[in-house]
Amino acid sequence: MPIEGSQPGTILGDVYSILDLNALLERIETDLELLSDASLLAVTPGECNQNEDIVSSRVADEGNTTIQSITFCLANSSMNTALRLDIAGISEIVSSGLYVTLVSSVITLGLLIVVGAWVAQGFTHPILKLVAVAQAVADGDLSRRANLTHRDEIGKLGRAFDTATVRIQGLLEQQARAAGERQAILQSIADGVLAVDTEERIVVINPAARMLLEQHAENLLGRSISTLRISDENPLLTAGLSEVVQQVREELTDEARLITEHQVSLGKRIVRIRSAPTLVGDEQTGAVIIIQDVTRAVELDQAKSEFIAIASHELRTPLASLKGFVDVFLMSGTSNLNESQRMFLDTIKRQTDNLTMLVNDLIEMARLEQGTQRVERRWVSVAAMVETVLSSLTGLVERRNVQLDVSVQEDLPAVWIDNLHLRLMLANLISNAIKYVYNGGQVSVRAYTIDDPALLPSPSFELEWQHTDETSLLVVVEDNGVGIREADQDKVFMRFFRSENPLSVEVGGTGLGLAITYSLVALHECQIGFQSKEGEGTCFWIRIPITRIDSLAEDHHEDGTVVYPSIAM
Repeated sequence: MPIEGSQPGTILGDVYSILDLNALLERIETDLELLSDASLLAVTPGECNQNEDIVSSRVADEGNTTIQSITFCLANSSMNTALRLDIAGISEIVSSGLYVTLVSSVITLGLLIVVGAWVAQGFTHPILKLVAVAQAVADGDLSRRANLTHRDEIGKLGRAFDTATVRIQGLLEQQARAAGERQAILQSIADGVLAVDTEERIVVINPAARMLLEQHAENLLGRSISTLRISDENPLLTAGLSEVVQQVREELTDEARLITEHQVSLGKRIVRIRSAPTLVGDEQTGAVIIIQDVTRAVELDQAKSEFIAIASHELRTPLASLKGFVDVFLMSGTSNLNESQRMFLDTIKRQTDNLTMLVNDLIEMARLEQGTQRVERRWVSVAAMVETVLSSLTGLVERRNVQLDVSVQEDLPAVWIDNLHLRLMLANLISNAIKYVYNGGQVSVRAYTIDDPALLPSPSFELEWQHTDETSLLVVVEDNGVGIREADQDKVFMRFFRSENPLSVEVGGTGLGLAITYSLVALHECQIGFQSKEGEGTCFWIRIPITRIDSLAEDHHEDGTVVYPSIAM
């Protein structure tokens, strides 16, 4: 090949390329694997065109076999050389390649399926096992465990699930033990327990409740409270069961969610019913009723009241004689008595008066408890009654050197009430205030009308206002005395209760005054309340309804004539 210079037409020299034809053929035979099916041949210069690869194709008969061949020019060869390939050989080679490819593809696909199945089983088997265990646990079999030992996420999930199942099983066993203990306690206690849900269905009833309510049905759970067996032969039991059902319904509809308590007669038994709402958080889920048999206690209390009433009546006659003789003796003059004799006589007089007051209190309490207290209502002037009571306590005020501050609203309306009862209520409150202040203390008595219960000095003590008209008359007695201990304030209206304070021994008393006052207030549908702080004093108040005259006409209609009693002074 000539080498041209930089100038056109200038020849610098010739380059000769030496081609190792045998090595080239061997490489071609190796690359194409056509050694047995290809042959090289020399061609004329006209037969091998540098621009064409296929020189010619021909069909030749060699014996009994027809051979098709294709002649290729060896590109980039300076020699006139061509490669001839048989068509049959090419087809056989292609078929062999396709067969090998197909077989290898099938084998590869099989291997992929086997490996995929093995890998899929490795993933799905622990998941399916975990699903089976979860389903068994959901069905209540808490003894099942996944026991996965894999270190991957599924294994961690299985171990966490087993741990949770163990904890749930432990909590359920603990809850079952606690429920068993509560059930044993519930079955063994002497008081009846009855619980209902918001639909009035019975969810709990213990043997004591069955016995007290005289319910003999085996299965009461899930039944409505209104289906409790009612006996036509025992009307008292029927009335008592109706009260129980009514209290349950009131407890379910009471938005204030207060605990209520009262006594009910169930046939021959008298029970104390205490009801309260059952709550889960702030949501009410039902109500529970505690039924306590107090028949024996009531009988003993009645026997005690009867004994006190009889004893008081028996004591009243000799005390009246003793008091009368002492009064006559004092009226006849004591000029012939020395100082000691007059002191002894004054002591007899004072103790006789105290004993007479005690007997009167006992008789009054017995009447209130037995329901035999007579009520004779009439129009009473509260202003005049306050003045009368203060006049009767003049001696006590002087002995204790108490400063009285009396404030009564002008033109106070008269109230429809028992004259003696109002006097006793005011006397108890005012005398208590005078007794429990230190020497030189101060007692304030005020009487006025109010239209709004928010103006009350303190909340009412248990008694609800039973009148539609809120206008009422208020009597307030306030002192700066020893006060009432906070721990004793819930008991001040109990019979025979006396709060401990520095003046309790000096003052004496039986603890009946406030109990009688409370009972009389309830008898006349009034309200009473107090507020006190130990060492700073006490404020008691009574709220009395202002009754209209026209509302009393029907109550006092006798033989077609309406009688309005005159105002008691």
